[in-house]
Formats: sequence, C-alpha cells, structure tokens
Amino acid sequence: MTVSTYVMMYYMPTYCIQYLGLPSKMSMLAGVASSVISLVMCPIYGAWSDRMGKRKPLTLIGRVALIVLMFCYTMGSAPAYALMPENFPKHLRAGYMSSAYAIAVSAFGGTAQLVAGWLIRTTGSKMAPAWYMIGCVVISLVAVSMFEETGGKVLD
Repeated sequence: MTVSTYVMMYYMPTYCIQYLGLPSKMSMLAGVASSVISLVMCPIYGAWSDRMGKRKPLTLIGRVALIVLMFCYTMGSAPAYALMPENFPKHLRAGYMSSAYAIAVSAFGGTAQLVAGWLIRTTGSKMAPAWYMIGCVVISLVAVSMFEETGGKVLD
C-alpha cells in the first residue's frame, strides 16, 4: 500500500504535468483532492471495520478494489492499520510494527517516485507506474491473506 500511496498522492501531480501535459495548478489540486479523500474516508472505513469486528475482509476487499478503482484505497488501508499490529504478540507489538512500518515506508515509499520515473524511461510506457502499483498491491494482497483475522478476538 505504501507504493500506491506515494505514487498516487505524491508522484501523480508530477506525472500529470510531465507526461499528460496538464497545468501544474490542476495537477496539484488533484493531489490535494486525493489527500482529502483519504483524510475523510480513512476514519469511516476504520470505524466500519471496528463495527464489523473484523479487519481482514475489509483489508482484502480494499486491496482488490485498489487494482480496479483507486478511490477504494482507503477501504483497504484503514483496517490494515489495526490488522497488522494485532498479528504481533502484545509485548512486541509496538517495536515490531514500528520497525516494519519504518523500513517498508523508507524502502518502498521513499523510492516509489524514483522507480515510477525509471520504469517510464526504461519501458517507454506511460502506464508503467500503474503496472508497478498493481504488482505491489498483488504482493500486498497475498501477504494480507496470510494474516490471522484478529477482529473480535481477545489479544494476548
């Protein structure tokens, strides 16, 4: 999900200016709009997953929907922020989750714009960033499907 976030919210304005020829003001407003959608929808989807008592189904649905429709991105990310740490033992949860998150965001989010630009130059395809995101989401989908559902369970 980190790659999708960084490509869609941070690289997309540059992509729209460089490759689609959109005015910079419009491109930046699109980036702001995607951030606002995420800001509004994350708490809604998070509350929904809490009411369902399950985090994994909404996370999986959101990952699949992300491949089809980016608007559903927050459906898959909001419950995932609860699902991931709950799969670690309680006494290790904060340390393991913060380390895993920091490494993943640095390695994948920090390089997402660079990789997207490199893929366009290397392949000559303006669709390369989309295929990169889809590949990363598929990997995420496989990883999330391996998590144990924690909703409604008493955690140690």
